[in-house]
Amino acid sequence: MTQCLQLLFLNVLVHAFFAIYSTLLTSTDHEKPVSWLVTGSIVVNVGLNFVFMPRYGALAGAINTLLCAVVVSAGYLWLVPRRTGVQLPWAMLLRLVLTFSGLCAGWYALRRYAALPWWLEAGLAGLWLLVLVLGFGVVKVNELRQLRRRPPAV
Repeated sequence: MTQCLQLLFLNVLVHAFFAIYSTLLTSTDHEKPVSWLVTGSIVVNVGLNFVFMPRYGALAGAINTLLCAVVVSAGYLWLVPRRTGVQLPWAMLLRLVLTFSGLCAGWYALRRYAALPWWLEAGLAGLWLLVLVLGFGVVKVNELRQLRRRPPAV
């Protein structure tokens, strides 16, 4: 059950990472290709569940769901430039992937080698995420400074 939960968490993460592109497509009058993509994903997911769940159980369902989320997300990445003309921010997407990978590696190292209480582990992982976000330039320090400025009086 823990493995299923971990896979479904990854599913939510993948969907959250790329759902903005679905929103872009639907808000620019491209609902039909998004609907076909999602419908195809559902059909594939149900088909894979019929094939693999009797033998592998719930874990197969979680893997199938994750696989379909990855396929739908890749479909969004393929559709956006072709349908809307908007170029994808590949550099930012790479920085986000590197940040996520670094967070996973740091969390794994904490779990494997540190044997800390959960609250300390969570705090250290949060600090590590802050270092990664600033280090990879997902958020820049000068952008944070701009948040502290008061808006000009009108």
